[in-house]
Amino acid sequence: MNTERINLDNADILAATGVSATTLQTWANRGMLALSEAQKNPGPGQKRLYSRLDAARIAVVKSLIARGLSTSAAGQIALRLERSPQTSASWRSAIQHTANHIHLFVDGTDVVTIYVGNDPEQLARLLITINEPMEAGVAARGVRQFTQMKTNAAVFDVGPDVSRALQVIEARRRYDLSFTTLPVIEEIDEEPKIQAMASPTVGSSGKPWRGVFAAEDLLRALETTLALSAQQVGSLRRSFSSPSVRGPIQLGGMTGLCPLSVPEDTLVGLGLTEEMKGAGVTLGAHLLEDGTVVTWLSGSLLSHPSPSRPQHIDMLRMQLNNSPLSPDQKEEFLKTLGEKGAAEIFLPRHTSTFFAG
Repeated sequence: MNTERINLDNADILAATGVSATTLQTWANRGMLALSEAQKNPGPGQKRLYSRLDAARIAVVKSLIARGLSTSAAGQIALRLERSPQTSASWRSAIQHTANHIHLFVDGTDVVTIYVGNDPEQLARLLITINEPMEAGVAARGVRQFTQMKTNAAVFDVGPDVSRALQVIEARRRYDLSFTTLPVIEEIDEEPKIQAMASPTVGSSGKPWRGVFAAEDLLRALETTLALSAQQVGSLRRSFSSPSVRGPIQLGGMTGLCPLSVPEDTLVGLGLTEEMKGAGVTLGAHLLEDGTVVTWLSGSLLSHPSPSRPQHIDMLRMQLNNSPLSPDQKEEFLKTLGEKGAAEIFLPRHTSTFFAG
């Protein structure tokens, strides 16, 4: 699970944590959610988005408030839990594995330690050890001056609330995966190109995902990511190589894969990208053997229009630099193009004039 991918909207957070929209906005205004500047100010007409790490943090705050802590104290504990060198790694690991029990040992608003598990004896030993009085002080001129220091830690199990929130998000972020063979572009495509498309499963949220791959590259990714059998891979290979296939390829007869409903992380593992909403087109690029690049623009999932004339890749880089795409988007696009020989990315409408000329 990628806990830091920022693509959850308000509806996901409200459904996962049970907080109200008003409460969420209030906590954000108070700085309790530790959001980045881009999250705080997403821009005109843009929705604020969250990560699974944000969702877990919000779940902790709500859980601690329900146990009698003040909103301020709960917010401080949630932030220190994530940022403290003593607890950060354990906390992130617990989220990564959706632990059912995450015991926080809290002294005031400090998180002393975390115990992931539910062994009563281990909990008792930890509590005794943490609350054991310790001597601290100085020795000067032969005089030892010590005072006893005592921790008064309370224990809160936030695991059930955090795991429930993450499970709700995963249930809301499932996708139906299908495949379509694209028309072969003469003198460019050496093998069939397959478009993988993922639409939110009925009852799920999220945007569509898609990607265009060489058939064998996609088969290898599917085999690794979904642990397909040799028989299943062979069935898909025959479908991918069929020149008559123009619609979604059915996965009938493949036990457990029809319909093929997968979580979001599977789409990332396959190399699909999440689509952006709004006016615009998709830029596709194909790297030829001589190092030149052919580009095309498409406005729908199934379109695959005629390509541009071959051009030097430096020309594509210059066009990308003149676009409003972020440096990370440009770098990822060019990296994918170099590694896979093909890449796609969404472009706002006004950007399309720079490409595929």
